[in-house]
Amino acid sequence: MAHLILIGTLAYCINYLMNFRVIKRFNQNILLGTLLVTFIITLEEFSQNWISTRNFDLVDLLANYIGIAIASLVIIKIKPNIIKGYRTK
Repeated sequence: MAHLILIGTLAYCINYLMNFRVIKRFNQNILLGTLLVTFIITLEEFSQNWISTRNFDLVDLLANYIGIAIASLVIIKIKPNIIKGYRTK
């Protein structure tokens, strides 16, 4: 539960700090902050395989992804024009 809340909050904050910037990939608008957080969190979780005092946990990774998805859905809900590629002021 902590992973979901903390990483979801991180994803929202990073998107906020990036002014909810979107990039177009595969004919879809993707929140850049969401993409960055997903990439970094995935690397961080897999890096635990090589740290003797840490353990890779697929459940933690899944909780991270769920938190990121919830944050993205909240952003889309409160700023629906963002995902369409338009910035609202």
